[in-house]
Formats: sequence, C-alpha cells, structure tokens
Amino acid sequence: MEKAPLQTQGMSAPNIEAHDDDLNLAQENSPAYRALKEHNLICSRFRVRSAADIDMESANATLGTNYMKRFLCGIACLPYECCAANNFLVDDGNIMPAMQSNEYIFYGPGVHRVIDPFTSIKTQKSLKDETIVWGNRTIVTVPQGYIGLCEDRGQPLLLPPGMHQWKSDTLKWVQKIDLAKHVIELGPWTLVTVDEGYAAVTQDNGRQVILEGGTTHMLTHRQWKFEKFISQKIQTNDLEKVEATTGDNVVLSTTATVNWLISDVALAARMAAETMNKDGMPMKGGDVGKLRLDVLKQAQASLSCFIGTVRYGSAVDISAAIALGKDGKASAKRNGGGATMGGMENLYDVAKLQNAVEHANSICHRYGVSIISINIISAVPVDKRLQEALAKGAVASAEAEQAEVAASGNARALLIKTQSEADAQIVSAKATAESTRIRAAGETDAAKTLETSNVAVELARIEHTGNALNDKATFFFGTGAPSELPSLLANPAIISKPQIGGGIWGR
Repeated sequence: MEKAPLQTQGMSAPNIEAHDDDLNLAQENSPAYRALKEHNLICSRFRVRSAADIDMESANATLGTNYMKRFLCGIACLPYECCAANNFLVDDGNIMPAMQSNEYIFYGPGVHRVIDPFTSIKTQKSLKDETIVWGNRTIVTVPQGYIGLCEDRGQPLLLPPGMHQWKSDTLKWVQKIDLAKHVIELGPWTLVTVDEGYAAVTQDNGRQVILEGGTTHMLTHRQWKFEKFISQKIQTNDLEKVEATTGDNVVLSTTATVNWLISDVALAARMAAETMNKDGMPMKGGDVGKLRLDVLKQAQASLSCFIGTVRYGSAVDISAAIALGKDGKASAKRNGGGATMGGMENLYDVAKLQNAVEHANSICHRYGVSIISINIISAVPVDKRLQEALAKGAVASAEAEQAEVAASGNARALLIKTQSEADAQIVSAKATAESTRIRAAGETDAAKTLETSNVAVELARIEHTGNALNDKATFFFGTGAPSELPSLLANPAIISKPQIGGGIWGR
C-alpha cells in the first residue's frame, strides 16, 4: 500500500481521514472555484480521500505460499496450477488492470493468486498518473488550479481538485482545464475572468450583456456567448500625414497624436464595435478595429477643421486679437461664417487645440468614446518653395536678432567703459582736492606758528624773497621801503662775490 504523506505519518487512521477531508475541502474552497461553487456546478461524489479507498482487489497471497503451491502441484502432476492459476505481484503505488470473466477490475499492491483461466492481466499503472482508464473503470487526479470535465449521457460534470474514481458505462472523462485562462468553455458553460480596466461583451440570446472587470463570471447556458474584451484604458494613436488647408490657403502636411478611451462600454459595443460576422457567425475576440478607425477618422476631421481657422503665414492679426476672450482663448468671431487665427504658433496652443477636441467629442460621445487630447507634432507646408521662403525668412530673422544682440552688447560695453572713466576722473579730482586741502591746512598752521615770533616772520620773509629772486638777472623794484634793500643785497643769488684770479686782471 502507498505510504502516507510526510505530514500524515504518525497519525491514526481516523486522524488521517480527517486530514484528507480538510485538504479536499480547502482545495475545493479555493477562490479559483468560487464562481463554480456559487452556481453548484462542482460534483464531488466520485472523489476518494486516499489511495486506500480505491475500489480494487486486495492482495490474497504471499510469494512463499505461491511458490510452495506451485512446487507441490508440480510434484503431484496437477495441471490446474499451470492452466488455471495466475500468480503475480503488483508493486506499491501501482495498480494492475485486469479482465476477469468479462469484467474490468483493478488489483491493488501486493501478491495475488487467481484461479481463473479466463483472467488476463495488463501492464501496471502508477497511481501518480493523472488519468487511468480501463474499460468502464476510470481513476483521474485533478491538480489544484484545474477543473476536470466529464460527460455523462450528454450532461457535463465538473470535478474539483483531488482523486476521483468511478465505474460507469456512460460517464466519460474528457479533459482537465486550466482555470488560469480568461475564457474557459466547459461544455455549455463558459467561465469568463475579466481583469480590471477591461469589460467583456457577451450576448444572452441576442441581448447584449456587459460584464464588469475585476471578477469572474459564469455564462450558464449555451446561448449566452462570450464575444470579446474591450479595454477601458487610455489609448494613444498616431495621425500621420494629415493634409489640410489653412485659412490663408497654405496646404500643411501635419503629424499628430490622439489620446482617447472608451467611456461607455455598453454604448460602444452596441453602436460601434463589430460583434457579428456578415455570415451570421459570432465574432469572438480580436481588437475593436472598427471603433478605433472611427475615432481616428473623426479626430482627423476635427484637426482639419481647426487648421482651417489658422493663418499660417501671418502673425496675430487685428481680427484674432479682438477674438481673444478674457481668459486668453480665441472666441468665435463670425466673419463670413468662420473665424481665423493669425500665426503658426496657434497650431501648438493647447488651449486653442481644445476646440478641436470638443468638436471631435461632439460626435464620439454618441458611440461611447471620449477623446482626451489631440496634439500636433509637426506641421510642414507641402509647397517646397514656401518652405524655402520661410526658411530664408527664419535665417534673416535670426541674423537680425543676432546683430541686434551684438549692437546691444557693444552699447552696453561702451556705456560701462565711459562710466568707469568718469568714475576714475572723479576719484582723481577728489584725491587732488584732498591733497590741496591738506597742503593749505599745513601752510595755515605754519603761518599761525610764525605769527608768534617777529624773528621767524622776518626770516621767512627773507627766504621767500630769495626764492622769488632766485636765478633772476633783471629786477624791477617798485616803491618799496628802503628798509628792504639790505635783504635784497643779502641774497647771494642777486649779489655775488667776485672771483679772485683768472682773466687778464688776476694775480
């Protein structure tokens, strides 16, 4: 007999059975089987708690007794041992399929002795095999996370995890099914798991039923059919090479992107998504291609309408300036049935592009789609000559701007230089004035000191007079006082002593 698992070794038989019951109950109560249990679709009546409960013939002999009986029958020349007796051994963990008197049976582990000339045995089968089918007897093991699908007289049966055995002429094992799949067909039933951010479109006898995301749903009859999943996530698609004419008749090749999402799944599935082929067959799976194409076409049309309101080759004109509202957005100024905005910069104005979004949503909301934004990546004139002219204008503008920046820099440098020179002159003048002020203060202090002594005053007068007459050969005297003559004669620079010697009159 197969040994008990490690976690059950050392337990008594009642405790092992209770443990097996708890294990089977835990497997069956897994959240993966919740939807099946809620609809009472799980059949547990064929489940066995352990290998010991399998319906099979137990061992009835030993190797010693079999050899002894064969030896004695050989000595006594009894032919039934060779003709009628079957002696065989079934290994532990295995069973032996056999045919006995037109009946399918299983022999369990151990030594067997069968006295029946019509008994035929087959190859041993391991109990670890998931499927053992022998005639009308079947043993299957359903792993955790799977469901076993059987069919009995046209009716489906679902087997929970565990080992199951039955003897039936009509009950047939079909397959095990992985519950990890999002759409599982179980005969007439369909198990649908919808992730968050998605919704499932189904048809119940022709009536559309939308299944919300974040749970598992059971479609309980054949006419309740799954069709497709619809994503409620934000979608981003390219609008490549949209050729549209601006308000001043410039044809632009525009590349843009559009962000959108399905806001009303029921409305989108009913009004825009394809759910049935033209031949009447259901359309299962696949992307909502028609819906996506409709959204892109509408976004392209709305973008073309917006481009038609822009004057590509001019700056903001008077009419556009008047059309600007208090919040900075262009208000609709009726002029011949339309309004125009000047300047190519309006193509990249998010606030003005919102007009295109609102125009697109006025249609898309009718089939459950909301456009979030339309963004222009590039807008290039189709006319090559216009591109060259605009490029030359851009170069000239850049050169003019560069010259303006250079002139502004030179003027600023000259201004700084002039200011620094003026500051230097001011500093020099202040230094000269301060020096003169200090010198005058010193002379004033010296004069005040001389006033205290007549002799010092007289000596100073003589010194200054001598300095004034120094290196002078001719003098003009005014009406000075006679008393001043001695001081003049006393000046060696005026009256010099004759040199003795030299010349023709010398000694």
